[in-house]
Amino acid sequence: YAGDGVSGLFVFGAQAETGKVATSYIPTGATTVTRAVDAVQKLPFNGFFDALSGSVEGEVRSLYVPTSNNYMLNFYSDGSNYVSIQIVGNAMGAWINKGGVIKSLIDNVPSATEFFKFKLLWGHGTMSLQINSQTPVTLALLDAEIPTISNFKVGFWSSTLFNGEIKYLILDKNL
Repeated sequence: YAGDGVSGLFVFGAQAETGKVATSYIPTGATTVTRAVDAVQKLPFNGFFDALSGSVEGEVRSLYVPTSNNYMLNFYSDGSNYVSIQIVGNAMGAWINKGGVIKSLIDNVPSATEFFKFKLLWGHGTMSLQINSQTPVTLALLDAEIPTISNFKVGFWSSTLFNGEIKYLILDKNL
């Protein structure tokens, strides 16, 4: 369209991105601003999370191969009582901390920067983590080793953000 010298085009909300994916809209005026974290949290989380049995599954990817913890999901009551799902390097892990006693399940992913499916199940004396259609890794887990959970966060833990994409998450309780 060559234009007619009178008509025009109005653009609203254009935003330059430095990363590979779009972030939420950041309303600005004449100055640069930093947007708030894109994170979901449910406080309190009582009544949904069952410490004795449940599952979470989804499809995710990291935007880079992380050399330290890239927190994705956190079920917690405090810093020493939590279940955390993270991507570290080309691996995904689930960490369980009950009163400072930590257990973990870690399995390799094809590539942390490519989408992969995962399923974490707990209950009936075990916890298992399955990546895509690989054989699940399993951990014996006593009911007493699972912490009481009161809060839920997606995308961050403390001040550390998840740098990735989540296509979907499904949480289920009472398997």
